[in-house]
Amino acid sequence: MPEHYRVRLRRGDHEVEVESSDKSYVDSKLDDLLSRITGATSTPESRSDEEGLKQERETSRTQRAKADGRTSRSDNELIGLVHYIQGHEEFDRLAETILSGRSQLPRILMCLYYGSEHFADPHLTTGELEAVTNQLGVRILKSNIAKVLKKNPTYTTSDAMRKRGAIVGYKINRNGQNHFRGLLMNGES
Repeated sequence: MPEHYRVRLRRGDHEVEVESSDKSYVDSKLDDLLSRITGATSTPESRSDEEGLKQERETSRTQRAKADGRTSRSDNELIGLVHYIQGHEEFDRLAETILSGRSQLPRILMCLYYGSEHFADPHLTTGELEAVTNQLGVRILKSNIAKVLKKNPTYTTSDAMRKRGAIVGYKINRNGQNHFRGLLMNGES
């Protein structure tokens, strides 16, 4: 996965963001924008520390994901999972028992269950789970997802050890599948 460079420029009510894997392209676009606005060009010394830090943060995130061997799914892939869930023949029962319930565990297991059917790589990160639950109208924050998964380790397996800052993918195991099917059939959410 190539490194991505991103620069965001704000002036008043206007904001422009340039993103590319080519650093020279991003720098040339930034110079062009600054010259149009102020008549000055940017050099590494003239850029504000804040812009440099943003660029470093974005680069370090992509490097960390690359080191972990994870590639994040695009929004279109996650929306595809949402449409798969909504188009499933059991969706009325899902809406009645799982989505309208108060517990977060069945919603998370639902996303993992149908994610394992829909994707070739069934591992979903907490951020991806948050995006899917948000699209389904029952958003669960990724911090809450992490807490629920930590409290219920018997239903999922992870592709890496949990540690602060690491990107960990989770997939539902056989015990989780059985628990989810039981919740769906019995309506105990």
